[in-house]
Amino acid sequence: MKTIQGRSGTLTLASSTPITGVLGFTDPPSTLTLRSGQDVRMTVSGNPGDWVSVGLSGVSASLAPTTCYSWDVYLTLAILKPDGTTVSSIGLPCGGDRDVQLPVAGMYTVLVQTIQGRSGTLTLTSSTPIWASVALNETPLSISLTRAGQDSRVTFNGVAGQQVTARVTGNTAGCVALTLLNPDGTSLTSGSSCASSFNLATQTLPSTGTYTVDANPGINTGTLTLSVTNP
Repeated sequence: MKTIQGRSGTLTLASSTPITGVLGFTDPPSTLTLRSGQDVRMTVSGNPGDWVSVGLSGVSASLAPTTCYSWDVYLTLAILKPDGTTVSSIGLPCGGDRDVQLPVAGMYTVLVQTIQGRSGTLTLTSSTPIWASVALNETPLSISLTRAGQDSRVTFNGVAGQQVTARVTGNTAGCVALTLLNPDGTSLTSGSSCASSFNLATQTLPSTGTYTVDANPGINTGTLTLSVTNP
């Protein structure tokens, strides 16, 4: 280490190895204490096509300010393939989540990095989506999202030309992103709301098949009721 311009003063150096371990999809959340500059490298395993979510929450003020803005980046959350290449990576202001569909079978690494040699505590939670199915115009489905970062994925069968509306009521999970996915996994429409009740714009289905409504509350937890109606 060298200084510039002949400057003098004091500084602190800390060495560390990454925090490692296994993030089980049903295990209790892992609360971790990081030394200055320390990374996290924990693992999750899965098979091709599996959806996996990782939530980063409970970030101490020493790692990121309690008042943060979307354009600030204090933490990086990445998911690495078994070969070490990146599946997904995002810079976060003070917490958030990543949802990925695994491309290959094996052990994936959840990487968390801080900035400026900061130390403090954070909590990591891994989960798989809550899967369920609902019929058009049938009884709404009650969903409980209890893990930070967890999504719900509710499927229904649709017919080309049919008009459908995805609806949420009784939302206690805060702000929720709602996406209606085509049978091929692409987005047909999406929206987000922090209201107790809201719905997506009515859509005319382009093809016959199985559609999915994805509800993503970020790292919030809570309950909501979901239905699909015509229209």
